[in-house]
Amino acid sequence: MHHSMNGVRGWASLVVFVYHSVPLFYPVISTQKHGVAKGYIDLFLAKSPLYVLTNGTFAVFVFFVLSGFVLSVKFFEEKSRIYVVSSMLRRYFRLAIPVFASSLIIVICIRFNLFHENEMVKIGLLKTEQQRYIFQFYFHDIFQESLIRVFTERSALLNLVLWTMQYELVGSYIVFLFIILFGTSRLRFAMYFIFLAFAGKTGYYVIYYKCFIFGVVLADIYTNFPAIKRLNKIFSLEIMFIFTALSGLALGSMPMYIEEPSAYQKSLQYVMRGVNFDGVYALGSCLVVLGVLFSKNLERIFSSKVSLFLGRVSFSIYLLHISIIFTFGYYLFSILEANKVLHDFAFVIYFVLTTFFAITVSHYFEKFIDRPINGFSQKVVWKVIDVAISARHATQSR
Repeated sequence: MHHSMNGVRGWASLVVFVYHSVPLFYPVISTQKHGVAKGYIDLFLAKSPLYVLTNGTFAVFVFFVLSGFVLSVKFFEEKSRIYVVSSMLRRYFRLAIPVFASSLIIVICIRFNLFHENEMVKIGLLKTEQQRYIFQFYFHDIFQESLIRVFTERSALLNLVLWTMQYELVGSYIVFLFIILFGTSRLRFAMYFIFLAFAGKTGYYVIYYKCFIFGVVLADIYTNFPAIKRLNKIFSLEIMFIFTALSGLALGSMPMYIEEPSAYQKSLQYVMRGVNFDGVYALGSCLVVLGVLFSKNLERIFSSKVSLFLGRVSFSIYLLHISIIFTFGYYLFSILEANKVLHDFAFVIYFVLTTFFAITVSHYFEKFIDRPINGFSQKVVWKVIDVAISARHATQSR
């Protein structure tokens, strides 16, 4: 069952959360410089395969591959272009309205001085020039920022994670276009190859769009080539697929910039010599998704109740975690620091409680905002499609 893909998305969203909540307290994770390490534990985390647990950039690559898979797999299962039309009509609103709600939350936090970056400056964990939310942002500006700007530019003024929305929207329509044009064609794999091999001369970030098509390829193989699953049962290819997923995670454990590589990182650099980090991450993300898709044990893990719950609230976690870290998280840590709690112990308390708070808030955001919006848009779009089909049949019957 490909429901495991939602589980993968859920855990990837937590990696993005870790990416934005940990390095401020243990800078060796982001700088990769031994001199800023606070001890052996954070140094090991930064220089070992466990770095993948903090690599939010790699998690974004996984998101893009998953989006390509999820947006296309239903078409390959049902061979219906109506589903594609419905998804095309809903896609912008599916992204934009929750994005708007998350931006509104950040503006409210700014206006009521709920961000606690100043406390991090006083503690010495943040420099004054690194403060992000020290500007005034007016409510009427939210519309341009969250409904237009984040979908047309590769940056975001309010919610810094929204730089991915342009790629998410454009990548989604690239997927839809591929499905409409080549989804039932015998030449579709040739078209996949042409796009993946030759697209890329127009921009550095085209690798993100290739990840979407990688996801389509995986959905096509998963749906239309059941022989792979039968071979797995006959020849027990389970170990191979687990190794595939672990290899992808290993590639995701390579930092973008390594000034002082460990022996493990040197081995990764040797294996992937000549390949930029974006190519490494694209390959790694595809291997992770491929391994989980065809491994019975990994599929079972990522289809568990916990994984599926995280998958359900993953978009909400992604949208809300910055505002939660900068408000609740920083305030909590500043209180612990003021009470002379040891740094490592204070971090554990901060991380556990902030993670719990983020997941809880995301659950209610998904329940009362994201899910109703998605359900309403589905009803409206399908109603429009039904009316259009009825009108077409009426015209043809005349």
